[in-house]
Amino acid sequence: MKYQFYFSLIGAALSFQLSAQAQTENNTEIIFTGTSVNVKGISNNGRYICGARMYEEAYRFDLKEKKLITIPAADSYSDMAALDVTDDGTLVGKND
Repeated sequence: MKYQFYFSLIGAALSFQLSAQAQTENNTEIIFTGTSVNVKGISNNGRYICGARMYEEAYRFDLKEKKLITIPAADSYSDMAALDVTDDGTLVGKND
């Protein structure tokens, strides 16, 4: 059941990415991260996707520039996640 949930999240992120790229370009590029990702937010302009990878680090992926940034959890904390992202790429999240 746990893996079905992860596959569902990855499928949702991939579907959004493919849809956004199909609207802006002809050549679709698919990026696989190799780890379980948890999509938490998508910017209103559709440029950024954010969330957590294994809740050990937050991430923001820029669909336009194809750039991934990650933010690790602070030393004394165990969980890190980006919960939402604005149109300019500003992240809102938690570290607990």
